[in-house]
Amino acid sequence: MRPRILLALPLLLVAGCASNPNPAYYNPTIAADYQEFYDKGVTEKPAANAALERARKADPDNAYTTFLQASATAAEGDFDKTLTLLETGLKQKKTVIYVATLPPDDPMTTLNRIRQLGFSTDRAKDLGDRQPAFFSAVRQTGERVAKAEPTTSLGVMNGVGVIRKSYQTESAYWNLKKDAAKKKVIDAKLAEFSKWSDTLSEKLAATLRNLMKDAAKEAGLTEEELASYAKGEPLKDKDKQAKADAAREKMYADEIASLVENLKSMPEIR
Repeated sequence: MRPRILLALPLLLVAGCASNPNPAYYNPTIAADYQEFYDKGVTEKPAANAALERARKADPDNAYTTFLQASATAAEGDFDKTLTLLETGLKQKKTVIYVATLPPDDPMTTLNRIRQLGFSTDRAKDLGDRQPAFFSAVRQTGERVAKAEPTTSLGVMNGVGVIRKSYQTESAYWNLKKDAAKKKVIDAKLAEFSKWSDTLSEKLAATLRNLMKDAAKEAGLTEEELASYAKGEPLKDKDKQAKADAAREKMYADEIASLVENLKSMPEIR
């Protein structure tokens, strides 16, 4: 994705409806394990691995846990294991990014780990002739993340960025191999995907809103009330609180509905 768009997108919000107290992706325990994995990273590997293992035991069918583990092995440079993990994850039944806080408040920081998978394709030279298989697995992972539950702008754009980077890396790979035919195929796929993703970025940029401020404005909040509202503090004026909450929910629901619709036209990933 174009950098100016990516920098803005993390400010967008998670899909869902705050009136639903128990969406399937709401699991504070697994979300906390994901967050611990993200926080510990490679500096405290035993603790990070233990957190991810707890998440795996809690939901063995969830591919997102496997993708997170793959992001860690890629960061360590173990691309044999990374490829195996990605292939395992792609066979799993679902991709759910569990959250600890109901929408629209969960930042989902673990998605940043997935984004790094795209950049890791530049460093997978040890895989030799298996590099194209790795590129393909990374792209399919990006697609699964982009279409994961819950649908989020951050999740979609991280997944899309992974796909695009992998196509770019594979194009360079075939150029180095002097295989013009295979490079032409990948370049065509890259061009098709880039056109779609650029259009998606433009649509999101056109509808990008500061939901907190816009909802506050619609509800007639003062600057002081907005400061409290932004912190999640309940307002004294319950009518304003209700109006701001309703406006905020509708605005992010509209954004996510647009995202879901646009995902339907994503080019086939190979």
